Amino acid sequence: MLVVVSWLLFRLLAGRAAWRISLVGGFVGGLAVLLASSLNAVALVLGGQEDWRIIAGVELLAHLPLAALEGFIVGITVGYLAKVKPDMLPLAKPDTMPR
Repeated sequence: MLVVVSWLLFRLLAGRAAWRISLVGGFVGGLAVLLASSLNAVALVLGGQEDWRIIAGVELLAHLPLAALEGFIVGITVGYLAKVKPDMLPLAKPDTMPR
């Protein structure tokens, strides 16, 4: 489900410019980590007999820097792909990418 949401967001938000594709790729990469962490926190809170709310909150806070790092790495990678091999991306067209 997270893969489908990330793919749809990338398709909807990314334009043809390499910087915009890189920015949206980074946003989607960070969002995927935050969504996975949120689902984990919901499972902790709703799934057990003990009170896991404090641990779920700590888990969410611990994943914030990881989401930022993931977004940065994915943004750089997607931007590189947009410049070097744009046919690998769903929106980039080789004739519209700057060299």
